[in-house]
Formats: sequence, structure tokens, C-alpha cells
Amino acid sequence: HPMYRRLMPRCGTQYLAKVLNTVLIRKVKDELPELKNRIMTMLTKTETELAGYEDAGDADQGAMILHLLSKYARNFADAIDGKLSPDDVTDGQITGGARIHY
Repeated sequence: HPMYRRLMPRCGTQYLAKVLNTVLIRKVKDELPELKNRIMTMLTKTETELAGYEDAGDADQGAMILHLLSKYARNFADAIDGKLSPDDVTDGQITGGARIHY
């Protein structure tokens, strides 16, 4: 029908693929700077924490390793159960069981 002739170029999978590709590229370009900043913040925080561990003497290494493993196990279990405290989730992301119900 001649009335729909102007809509013809915007129909089909090729047009849909082009539009979705444009949307994806725009979204990636928008999110990339924020992601880079979050990574740099986390890197700085981790390097600071690592520097604190290097200061520990040889006598404290066993206690430090036990503390780190206990902290990791606790955080891992909390993440699985979906009950991380707001202090543990610094990037605003929903994690653990809370994300299943979105």
C-alpha cells in the first residue's frame, strides 16, 4: 500500500540491528568514563590496603592471613545471602540475592 511506503526503510532486521548497535555504542560511550573512575577508585583503595599489609612484620603474618581469609569467607557468604551492609557495597550496585527479584 502506498501509505506505508515511507515506513518501509524502517522495517526489518537490518534496520533493527543498526538501531540496536547505535544504542549499544551510545550506552557504552556514556558509561565508560564512570566505569573508568570506579576502577581507579577501587585500585587506589586496594593499593592503600596492600601497603598497610606490607607494613606488617613477619610475626603478624599468620594472624593477618587468618584475618583476611575470615573476612573473605564472611563477605562471600553475605554476598550469596544478599545481606551485604551498605558499607560493603560502595558502588551502588545491587548484589547477591537482592538482584534475583528485580
